[in-house]
Amino acid sequence: LSENVANPLINDAATQSEALVQRVYAFRDSPTPETLNAVRSQWVTTSLAWERTEVVALDADMTLLTQIDKWPS
Repeated sequence: LSENVANPLINDAATQSEALVQRVYAFRDSPTPETLNAVRSQWVTTSLAWERTEVVALDADMTLLTQIDKWPS
């Protein structure tokens, strides 16, 4: 189960999180409507990737997931 389900989900969430970080840096370095939209789009993609990890979340992971799974105000 972990090899075929959990690991790919967690790896995708980590990959999407890193992509979000890169989009945020790009926006920081060049704050334009395009880079802002790239951050917004990647945030949605990252959030969905994290949501998919909930099917394999352990109790210890729930604190982290509840901190990550928040919509910005």
